[in-house]
Amino acid sequence: MKVLIRSDFPDDDKSVLNVVEDYISQFAKVDKNSFAFRYPITKDLTLINDKEKFINLRNLAERMDELESFLSTVSGVMSTHRDFEKEMALYYASEMDGYY
Repeated sequence: MKVLIRSDFPDDDKSVLNVVEDYISQFAKVDKNSFAFRYPITKDLTLINDKEKFINLRNLAERMDELESFLSTVSGVMSTHRDFEKEMALYYASEMDGYY
């Protein structure tokens, strides 16, 4: 996904993408398989959190809101960009049909 974002936004500040990548990496360290926050055990009955962990839920919620906002915006812009490319290709294809 990072490659797609960079190709669609080549001139944008890379620091935002680095922050997003850092957020995702931190979350993946704690919850690689998306089980740790939902279930006490894995599918093979192994205890997930055998040590007490303290999580600042307010901070987590704020970071998740930021990620959702960023990814939602990027998705919308990329979708619009793809729609525009398709529309332009169809337009030029129909224009070229008149010449041949």
